[in-house]
Amino acid sequence: MSASGATFVEHITLDNSFKLPTIKFIAGETMQLAFNVFDEETLSGYDFSSYSATFSVANYASREETVISAGMAVSHNTLSVTLSHAQTLPLSGKYVYQITINNGSTSYEVPGQGIMYISKSI
Repeated sequence: MSASGATFVEHITLDNSFKLPTIKFIAGETMQLAFNVFDEETLSGYDFSSYSATFSVANYASREETVISAGMAVSHNTLSVTLSHAQTLPLSGKYVYQITINNGSTSYEVPGQGIMYISKSI
């Protein structure tokens, strides 16, 4: 792990089994997350260049209030986000995260949700 944080690159598919990986880190870390999205049957990447995406995090137990909502960088079939030190420092516990992809109109795609464990910094 570098001083600027960890980098995770995960591969997700847009199919019926929508599952995102579990992410674990310590509060206060800067996290750089990247997700490669592809079709599971053809293994070809989707072109999301003209789309926007949002990365949201909510408390696992309540899921009523979003504790982090951040725009994602979109490049062809890769969606990436950086969670800053300030965003992660006050958090600890179990969270659920979700990626929402918007095609620019009223159509949204949610490829799934994942679990995020954040350990309190000592």
